[in-house]
Amino acid sequence: MHYPQESYARLYDPSVGALWQAKSALPIEEDGDHYLNDPEYFEWWYFDAICSNGINFVAVIHSCPFNSAIKDPILDLRITLPDGEPYLSLNRYERRAFNSDWKKCSLQIGSSSVRIDTEGHYHLQFKQEDISAELVYQPCVPGWRAGTGQLFSDPASGRFFRWDVPIPNAYVSGQIEFDGLQLEVRGRGYHDHNWGNLDLASIFERWYWGRAHLKSNKDECLFIFGDLLSNVSDSIRVTPLMLFRSEEFVERPREVHIDLKQTAIEPGTSVQYPSSIQICADWDNFGLEFNLQVQRTLAAEGFASPRFRPLHLRKPAEILYYISRGIPIIGSWFSKCIGEATYLRFNAAAQMEIVGERGGVYTGEAIFEYMKFH
Repeated sequence: MHYPQESYARLYDPSVGALWQAKSALPIEEDGDHYLNDPEYFEWWYFDAICSNGINFVAVIHSCPFNSAIKDPILDLRITLPDGEPYLSLNRYERRAFNSDWKKCSLQIGSSSVRIDTEGHYHLQFKQEDISAELVYQPCVPGWRAGTGQLFSDPASGRFFRWDVPIPNAYVSGQIEFDGLQLEVRGRGYHDHNWGNLDLASIFERWYWGRAHLKSNKDECLFIFGDLLSNVSDSIRVTPLMLFRSEEFVERPREVHIDLKQTAIEPGTSVQYPSSIQICADWDNFGLEFNLQVQRTLAAEGFASPRFRPLHLRKPAEILYYISRGIPIIGSWFSKCIGEATYLRFNAAAQMEIVGERGGVYTGEAIFEYMKFH
């Protein structure tokens, strides 16, 4: 199906839904389950943490995976050590092993769970194979979404893609265990939540997304950005952006430009990705220049992205893709014939200069991801 250009311009369209406002915060039910009885429905809850000991932690709960015609729930746990050594546990569960609440974030998948308490703290308990974690996310920034939260919305067909950020930045504490090691961790974390009812590869060519915690000699700030490119035209892009500084949110710049400065090849997937980007944004009383430089790879995954849109064709194509993956030559041939997407996640160095009102230079760490659908 071909969607009109207007479907990519719904972030700040009040006819689609209420616009987010800082004074009203993010309703707790927006982080609950939004299940729809639709064969294209997907939903995931993402958590990450950059720890003071150099460890990176990521957990993703998929109630209905977006990248699969097989909709059984999935728990994805990843730990990356300071030297780059990865630990991964990725399991699929029966539908009955997943439970959730539509009023708030309350999730159970297998023997793992996520709960929000009455103070707004998130309690994460994960146990899967040789990875376990008990973490508390204490938000230090209110929840946020860009306008309506609709990265894509087509009212005529009812198809949409929604993105909320219940925890833009949090203090993280607890312990993780892997490979027989048990470590206390402290750091900064992030949590977002996505859901929708369409095949993402049918509307987007690729996206960049990142979040950075930055400090200057005066204060600190949080910067979140996205750049989603439609598969209709290079000129159709969705660019949510948020700066949190001095206890206030700043979004909806008059202008935003995202430029690719350098590229590199990820050796595991042989995919070219943006290793350095620059973002320039202007508001009425100040502007900023944000620069990001990839430092190390945290995740690199290829997955089936069948060119066949009908679900009854996508399911056998996906099965064939995964069965053939480990077979030399044949696996590569099937991947090209069926269609393959790539997901890359990186740790990056970030620098931002603000010019104008309360200007300054900020530096810090960032998490940066690149999703390529075609």
